[in-house]
Amino acid sequence: MGWVGTLAPHAQKQLSLSKCYLFELDLASMQQGSVAKYQAFSAYQKAARDIALVIDENIPANDLINSIHSLNQTYLVDVNLFDVYAGENIESGKKSIALNLSYQSVDQTLSDDQVNAQVSEVLALMQTKFSATQR
Repeated sequence: MGWVGTLAPHAQKQLSLSKCYLFELDLASMQQGSVAKYQAFSAYQKAARDIALVIDENIPANDLINSIHSLNQTYLVDVNLFDVYAGENIESGKKSIALNLSYQSVDQTLSDDQVNAQVSEVLALMQTKFSATQR
């Protein structure tokens, strides 16, 4: 894309310059690239909910996460897996998956009712698509 640097000290002295910086941009490579998309930071705090689901042990956690994102929920900003457990108190052939769901709005503080409605939608999808039960 280009470079940036300072002019050599001896050249600065010859030209009577103090602290001279130079740059060069490769416009051709910049025109080929895609435009970065930015989103404003929200001034409103995130609301987080943790859910633990019992699912068949052969279902990858990523399938659940992708399905949650496919809901295109208005306020969902992040889904993170934070625990996978199989063993005592979990039925054979099953595993427990714990996910953290983060919700945030750019124009308001979310109420518990708004967040809980979206979490309920996630839980319904998990039950329907993966026969998941809430732990």
